[in-house]
Amino acid sequence: MANAEKLFDQLILDRARNSLTVLFQGQPLLQGATAGVGYRFQAERRRLSLLGRDSTCTVGPAMINLSRANNDVKLEWHVAAGQPCGVLIRRGLTRGIFVPQGQQIEMWLEVSNVGPAPLQIDELAVLTVAALEGGALALDLPARNWRFYQNGWQSWSPAFARRVGDGNLRGAGRSYLPGPTPSPWARG
Repeated sequence: MANAEKLFDQLILDRARNSLTVLFQGQPLLQGATAGVGYRFQAERRRLSLLGRDSTCTVGPAMINLSRANNDVKLEWHVAAGQPCGVLIRRGLTRGIFVPQGQQIEMWLEVSNVGPAPLQIDELAVLTVAALEGGALALDLPARNWRFYQNGWQSWSPAFARRVGDGNLRGAGRSYLPGPTPSPWARG
């Protein structure tokens, strides 16, 4: 990757495309990561992504700022190195070992209206990876083994982790309620 530089031991900045590669345990996890906005000018739908040669990039010791503007909006994507993160392995009741796993990465997107007319923001994509734009997601497991959280309405209702290969959720022996559900351990 020409014009690329490694930052924070977890990111590779591709200056030619203004995108990031996110590393996990030294291996690419997300490639071609970027940010963008979908908006409406009057009734016309428009999009602006950070990908492109007319983006600007500023790199500091613990921060990357990518920005791009058109006649309607200005995007500013901030990527910062956060606190070290890791795993605490318990040894008995009072002792533990902290195993470092890298740094937290914090990202936020600022969108400014730079045109004369009001705009309607339809979508903010703080982190997006699109295969059509050269992006890739690299996960070792086959897709059927991936798990996703679903249906966590409130803290008192169930949130399920479902495998992609399990298909859609169907009622398992009782009717499924798409709303707050009493805890099965509640006293009646």
